[in-house]
Amino acid sequence: MRRGLKADGTALTGELEIVPEQAAVIRRVFESYAAGVSPRAIARQLNTEGVPGPRGGSWTASLLLGGAGRETGLLRNWLYVGERVWNRQKWVKDPSTGRRVARPNPREAWVVRTVPKLAILERETWDRAQLRLEASRQVVTALGQAANDPGDGTPPNANRGTVLASVRRPRWPLAGLVRCGVCNGPR
Repeated sequence: MRRGLKADGTALTGELEIVPEQAAVIRRVFESYAAGVSPRAIARQLNTEGVPGPRGGSWTASLLLGGAGRETGLLRNWLYVGERVWNRQKWVKDPSTGRRVARPNPREAWVVRTVPKLAILERETWDRAQLRLEASRQVVTALGQAANDPGDGTPPNANRGTVLASVRRPRWPLAGLVRCGVCNGPR
């Protein structure tokens, strides 16, 4: 997104342009993910190579995956195939805390505009990545339904965190507790 002033002195507001170096990284991420590489492995590789992440930070698997319910994350960004989406969420004030909280709008309320000049991915690569994302989501949903169904006719517990924790249980008892003495990374 370019910021600054136009030749006539008025402000540039929200005008997007493709940065070739960043577009190459995005293409690489999508191609790797569509080819079956895990988001964690992609993030690790980019960090090892010193590729700056969005906003200059480091790469993480959650940055790539985002949230399926709100369709966030790099792998779910429609702008990469030339579709700009507005009105995906609204902000409401939580009366108990006074903080603003994002609430998703229904998909019918979204405003989608095609902007082919901003497309940096081929539709085939995008579609393969989206199929893999949906397949992963289906696996977690199926595991959640199986794990949370008590089998006695009562409604299942909707806590997906418990299901994810059971699926991704550490292999070692001290996993996540031991840190590297040099870089302070997990060991």
